[in-house]
Amino acid sequence: MYGDYWQLARLPFENSCDPLFFFRGRSHEAALLKLQYVVEQSKGVALLVGEHGAGKTCISRALEADLQAAAEADPPVHCSPLVRLMFPWLSAEEMLRYLVDGLGDTPAASSSGDALVRQLESSLREHSRAGRRPALLIDDAHLVDSPDVLQMLAQVMSLCEAQRLPLSLILLGQPELIRQVQRVPALGSRVAVRAALQPLEADETAAYIRHRLQVAGLDQCMFDADALAAFHRLSQGSPRRINQLCDLALLVGYADELSSLSSGEVEAAAEELLSVTID
Repeated sequence: MYGDYWQLARLPFENSCDPLFFFRGRSHEAALLKLQYVVEQSKGVALLVGEHGAGKTCISRALEADLQAAAEADPPVHCSPLVRLMFPWLSAEEMLRYLVDGLGDTPAASSSGDALVRQLESSLREHSRAGRRPALLIDDAHLVDSPDVLQMLAQVMSLCEAQRLPLSLILLGQPELIRQVQRVPALGSRVAVRAALQPLEADETAAYIRHRLQVAGLDQCMFDADALAAFHRLSQGSPRRINQLCDLALLVGYADELSSLSSGEVEAAAEELLSVTID
């Protein structure tokens, strides 16, 4: 609606995880480097935790893009496939089947238990011979509500360690994920890196907004310094909340036919965002 008014080639503050919009803030860049290290060196298990809207999934998408770029480099580093599980409400056997299928070896409908493990081992050997380093990435892993699933993942990683098979496991989730993993020592002891996302600082919030506007095709920032400070204060550095506030502020500016936006428009956007309540 407001894209043409602000002369934007694309909407800059959608809550999507397009790697082009990924902002390499200090905490986010450090987390991304840790995940890259685990996958590229087949180091085992990585944990990435953060509150809702902190950017965990966006980091995983940036990781996927960086791994693809590494595969196209000279010399190439083949870290694929990256098997992504977005809905972790599976039993241990269902998750094992999902992993085998994601690695490119479709399991038979009747396969279960030991047969799936043997198929997984065979598939990983094929990837190893081809010089590939696959990974399983589980988003919202804190929602895994069965200890059996975490035990199964521990057993898979134990198998990979014993047989020198290339598989990395990346778990994304809320901070309580750390405690859940620690309750399964066989899995917790294999965590090579832990990363906890922090909110953006004030200077990062301003840089984040300018970055997304530039990617959307706008060299000039329509938000003044007070507006940028208000975004940080009202969002508390949460990328998702920054996106929501910026999106509404641009809509307010469009509706009022403004050429620039101040803290007043940001405050109005925040009020609009929080004004709908349920009695």
